Amino acid sequence: MQPLILSIPGDFWDVQIYKGRLYLWHYDGRLSVYDWERLIELAHPKAGRSFAVKAAWLQGNSLYNPDVLTVFDDPGFRKVLDADLAELRAEAPVITPKLLNGALYGEQDNPVKELPTDTEIFSNILYLVTYDGFWSATAHRNNRRYPVSSRPKKRWDAQAFSASAAHWGIALSAGDDGLFEFDTLSRDDSPNNGNLYFPQSNHRNGSVNQLTGRHSSYADWAFASVYSTSLVGESCLLAFRWQRDPAGSGRFRREFVREIDESEILQTGSVTGLSWGAGDKICVIHGNEMTVMRYVQNNVTETETPRALLVSDRTSSPSTIVAKNDAERPHRESPFDSVGSIHLTEEDDVVKAGLTYFGIILETSDQLHLFRSDKDVWSMPGPIVRWRTYPRAKYYENHLHIIAQDAVHIVAFMHDYWEDQEEKIAGIRYRFRPGSRRS
Repeated sequence: MQPLILSIPGDFWDVQIYKGRLYLWHYDGRLSVYDWERLIELAHPKAGRSFAVKAAWLQGNSLYNPDVLTVFDDPGFRKVLDADLAELRAEAPVITPKLLNGALYGEQDNPVKELPTDTEIFSNILYLVTYDGFWSATAHRNNRRYPVSSRPKKRWDAQAFSASAAHWGIALSAGDDGLFEFDTLSRDDSPNNGNLYFPQSNHRNGSVNQLTGRHSSYADWAFASVYSTSLVGESCLLAFRWQRDPAGSGRFRREFVREIDESEILQTGSVTGLSWGAGDKICVIHGNEMTVMRYVQNNVTETETPRALLVSDRTSSPSTIVAKNDAERPHRESPFDSVGSIHLTEEDDVVKAGLTYFGIILETSDQLHLFRSDKDVWSMPGPIVRWRTYPRAKYYENHLHIIAQDAVHIVAFMHDYWEDQEEKIAGIRYRFRPGSRRS
């Protein structure tokens, strides 16, 4: 099942989607905010609000619902959906300036003086990472003139390069200075206040804690933990667990367990390739082989993990995903377990990698590859300016947004809903929890 692609021509710097609004940053400093549902209605006037349009573009979580999947297990219903999706692909809309303007909610200058190196939107707050510091501004406002507040607050003076939000925290990668976390719930300088308990921090500046002093290029969330990826050194996992707040508030907070070396996770002794992680998966590339590990946060202890067997099939054909035999799995409660490998068709320098529900993303110098959860491979030629996925969103977890030199391509993948979430190798495991996710 091939994805749907909606391309918006233009010279764009960054993109976000949040609660029915599409945010596009222009190179000239403008921030344009569009009504996403209105844009889809204009792009697909014949299809209207068909289920295929809704599932692909507006509510990407709908087919993860087991009740809905039960209906589409009927070959007749599945055939209708496949036909509708095929028709949408065949009639890919052309997003003209006039059509785009018809969905414009508001346009303003970027809230900060310089274009951000990264952005995140969490709980109606836009967070911006710039070379001048870390900022926040109220977003999703009912104000067409200023959809985002024009009076941002500077949260931190240090330079960072990427941001990733989850669990009321913003992970901030700051290169040689390490990995930091901004606690959105913290109100003072007490380490016991807020959502994060990290008594070992060597640096604390208001709501910002240093999680590790190791080089960090970018980071992502593995449950309550954070995986820090370095393009120049060894990556690591900052392992946290959920504990009830001892202050008696009745809520839970994240408590630090320990920093786990990349070599311990992968059980290789030394690491020579790129590694990254998110959700229940951690990946590493050695040459033209990518190994996929499963991460079980509840099994992390304060002591080192015993060595475990890694399984890979280096004789497999290009782009083959090799599952690990159940009999070969270590029968013990280890937080890390190899679940299989993916043979890459060629050895190329990967400049960034990521994990989402529908697969594993590798960006090279000249293209973007998606190793899909259904064992297929999808690619888009470069050069690529940047790309985003939304695994912690409520309605857009099937989206991949790609900014090329002359357009932003919004790609909707529809294959992962029918995959066995417990057994798939490429991609984060999805667990359906009604009403528990943000949009």
